[in-house]
Amino acid sequence: MIATSPDLGLLQVFVAVADDGSLTRAAKRLGVTKGTVSRSLTRLEHELGAALLHRSSRKVALNTFGRGLYERTAPHVRALGAAIGTLPRSSEEPEGELRITAPHDVGQIVLPALLADFARRYPLVSFDLRIGNTQIDLVDEQIDVAIRASRQGLESSGLKARRVGSTSIGWFAAPGYVARRGTPSAIADRAHQWIVFGDTKLPGTPRGWRPSHRSDDFLVVRELVRAEMGIAALPGFLADPMIRAGELVAVLPHASLSTNGGLFIVHSALVTPSVKVRRFCDFAYAHLRANL
Repeated sequence: MIATSPDLGLLQVFVAVADDGSLTRAAKRLGVTKGTVSRSLTRLEHELGAALLHRSSRKVALNTFGRGLYERTAPHVRALGAAIGTLPRSSEEPEGELRITAPHDVGQIVLPALLADFARRYPLVSFDLRIGNTQIDLVDEQIDVAIRASRQGLESSGLKARRVGSTSIGWFAAPGYVARRGTPSAIADRAHQWIVFGDTKLPGTPRGWRPSHRSDDFLVVRELVRAEMGIAALPGFLADPMIRAGELVAVLPHASLSTNGGLFIVHSALVTPSVKVRRFCDFAYAHLRANL
């Protein structure tokens, strides 16, 4: 006898795999990664205490136990999914824990004011924040909302993404650096020190050119610039407070980095968003549009 009832989301994944006979096709239909499907099946098998599938490199097939589970649950899983999809949106006040992930720069500079404003309007909501530059699987980590920055656009990968807009990117240096070294005549001017974020390719750089310093964290890049170690391209929301404080100055005002990316509010396409998720996504979109 099964001690606990399996999670509906895991059963939805199982039914999709059984219908399609393939983890890859099921993942595509559900709008999640193949890894998420595989992990969901493993969790379901662990909860049930029994294997459900015969797996090969090309396809999967139900074993006897899996066939029995499928026959008994598939009609109900489909009916429940259809019923939930037709429910009117709840007008109840958002409440409960909201799990959010964001990169370091957005998490430290942008999120505090956003969350404070949201909490004042919806005091029954609490927050569990995951701040880091490594993108995590929202379904696997049970994350409600992600705020993500992308320089090349956000590809569809089982996510529903709402683009807030492009973040302005300019070139900045510390006043002391400019006083000591002068202003650059062009991007990658060899007479100057250049600090690069991640694997950014600066336009017009000559063959063999290398930056003076590199970091995968924009906050670190900003602090290196503030410490007079060189010139870097920074998003406006990171540079503007430092400019107002007199700690950074703009250089190369007519140069820009081409980008197809921007800032996105993201949630899983597999899970129907709750009231708190919908309200937060709408609130965050309006807040970020007004303040970035």
